[in-house]
Amino acid sequence: MQAVHQRAIDEAKAAARRRLFEEISAKAEKGERFHGWCVDKADDDAVAFYKLRVRDRLVQIDRAVVVASDARLTLSASGRPFPSKTYTNADGTLFTGLDGLKFFLDFVAGLRVCAGCSAELYPHVKWSSIASRHGGSWYHKSCAVLGTRPVCPPCHKLRKLFAKRVQTPIRCRSAGVNDDAALAKLLRRKVIRATVRRERMKQELRAIKKEVQNVSRHMVDRVLELLPSDQRASVTAALRQGE
Repeated sequence: MQAVHQRAIDEAKAAARRRLFEEISAKAEKGERFHGWCVDKADDDAVAFYKLRVRDRLVQIDRAVVVASDARLTLSASGRPFPSKTYTNADGTLFTGLDGLKFFLDFVAGLRVCAGCSAELYPHVKWSSIASRHGGSWYHKSCAVLGTRPVCPPCHKLRKLFAKRVQTPIRCRSAGVNDDAALAKLLRRKVIRATVRRERMKQELRAIKKEVQNVSRHMVDRVLELLPSDQRASVTAALRQGE
């Protein structure tokens, strides 16, 4: 009995999803806007809702929601996908009617696209194992893409990591950066490290000399002990002249 009831529920949901897709497909074919979103047929099995923006006199897709014929959702912003598990059910769906779609689109419209880390601010960064570059910005591999803040927490941490990277002279020259303060700081660190190494080597050399002297004196004392008493004075005098 329970299985029959569950089957009826699943069939009702499937029918509602088909009706939803038929309704949004009709809007796409007519070129209608849906609550401020552009609507277009992505293909025979999907309808795209998207918002445009103008940047550097170029029209770009700011964010998009693609609804498949089975009501599965795909959300993206600035060409980067938004993790579906954060906003859909286990089957990849979220709603079965126009009201649910409207609520979801209003929610997405109110979110902010993560700005990431502008590559112009970090010209010394050429690669990263925890981030990827899209256009003129770096984004953490765990970037939230959309959120309530201008920069998501992972990308905010990424900015701090990039800022801590020391620009070596080679990186500065290759990136065309002329940062005298950064170069001076780097050179001071190198001088300090070289001075520490030199002092350490001096200490080691003094210790070796002292050890050799102790061994030599010990050997001389042993030799003098083996000599007859009448020869010790002459040998000792000769050693002192050699010193």
